[in-house]
Amino acid sequence: MRNLITKLVIILCLAIGFISCKDNNDEPKIENKEANRTILVYMVATNTLSGYDKMDIQEMLMAANDIDLSKNNIIVYHCSKSSNPKLIQITNKNGIATEEILKEYSDQYSSLEKVRFSEVFMDIKKFAPAKDYGLILWSHAMSWTPSRILIDNNVSPTYFGDDYGKHLNIDQLADAIPNDLFSFIWMDCCYMASIECAYELRNKCQWYIAYPTEILSNGMPYNLTLPYLTKDNIDIVGAADATFNYFNDSYDSNYCTISVVDMSQLNQVAEATKVLMSTFKPIDTKDLQKFSRGSQGPYYDFAQYVYQASVNTDNFSEKYANFTSALNNAIVYKNYTAKFLNLKINQCSGLSTHAVMYDESDNEKYYYTLDWFNDIYPQIAQN
Repeated sequence: MRNLITKLVIILCLAIGFISCKDNNDEPKIENKEANRTILVYMVATNTLSGYDKMDIQEMLMAANDIDLSKNNIIVYHCSKSSNPKLIQITNKNGIATEEILKEYSDQYSSLEKVRFSEVFMDIKKFAPAKDYGLILWSHAMSWTPSRILIDNNVSPTYFGDDYGKHLNIDQLADAIPNDLFSFIWMDCCYMASIECAYELRNKCQWYIAYPTEILSNGMPYNLTLPYLTKDNIDIVGAADATFNYFNDSYDSNYCTISVVDMSQLNQVAEATKVLMSTFKPIDTKDLQKFSRGSQGPYYDFAQYVYQASVNTDNFSEKYANFTSALNNAIVYKNYTAKFLNLKINQCSGLSTHAVMYDESDNEKYYYTLDWFNDIYPQIAQN
């Protein structure tokens, strides 16, 4: 009788377990196995880039054939014009690359609000836990320039993103990204290789990849770069070089500038720059290398600007040599074509910068709030 009772108890427990498993089939499938690396592509395409988002996702599906997806997760937060935002995982099932929807988001928050960033960051740790995380930010961008000033008819100057006209300034984005999550941040958008942007994000990642100029609308070739970014020993420089070669070798679109920054070296760059700028005064910028076109920016070559702004400083040669050494340690890779569309590029130190004017413009007042200005330039009394 005791054996019969024991068997009945076991059968009952198995039945309860079976019912529980069936009920859980209605919940989103969550793989709790920790991967080597999860790469999140945060894609905001509710703007004039709509259409290129689908092209880039197709490139990610192509890359799935060259990536070990048992050890790596490719996750896309896809904010598009066709539907509410979705969290998508690139998977390979029976040799066929597919998109698996992990979660759909409401339109309660913009994709450029801190609360939505935080939600997505928590979700990737839940759906795709990993030892290492990388972040790719995909949208329009306009370096450090604040979003309140309109340029042209289609694009507003923004730090990052255009979500139906909503934008995110550089300090706001820095506040939205936690310090301890991502090993690299790749800005797949225009003008983000500026010293102001990199310095604002210096505590957010080890490696920062961005473009001093614009980037053509098709952006990073994900089918070529993701295999480098998912190696056991990640090859950031290899991915950056593949991007440059993709554009440089193209018959009709050989326009590209790209840099890889070691963020751990930026404090040394700041210290060396501060020494040079101790007696700073605004300078004439007409002979400086520009990385921006038309009314955008202007953004100038960082090293050339520092040289021109500090050449009359006492002990200039020694101080500038220290600056050059610090900058070379920070820029681990850079490359550029001879032109970008109608813009000639004669030199590129790897980063751009703003020419401080000490005027009363809205842009200048916002610039005074950035970490780079406050840590580098002599303080001035503002009326």
